[in-house]
Amino acid sequence: MTPFTSGSPGEPDRGFAASPTPADVDLAVHAAHCLVEALAGDTYEIAVQAQNGVVVLEGVVASDRARTFAHRVVWAVPAVRDVSNRLVVA
Repeated sequence: MTPFTSGSPGEPDRGFAASPTPADVDLAVHAAHCLVEALAGDTYEIAVQAQNGVVVLEGVVASDRARTFAHRVVWAVPAVRDVSNRLVVA
């Protein structure tokens, strides 16, 4: 299964100004769920966080195609205002 995180309190600061709101956490969880469904069968380590409708993707993927696909999947999630794609191709 593909591991995802949604910005839990014990994680290091990712540059957000304040703690995520419940709406941010819900958005990150929803975006992560959409990624799990879309990338079924593939194994990637992607951290998903959100603040004020901006979803941040961090982690490692196998190809530029997978990086672009993950970006597009998250953009399609309702309430996403922007995507910061920090995924690295290994």
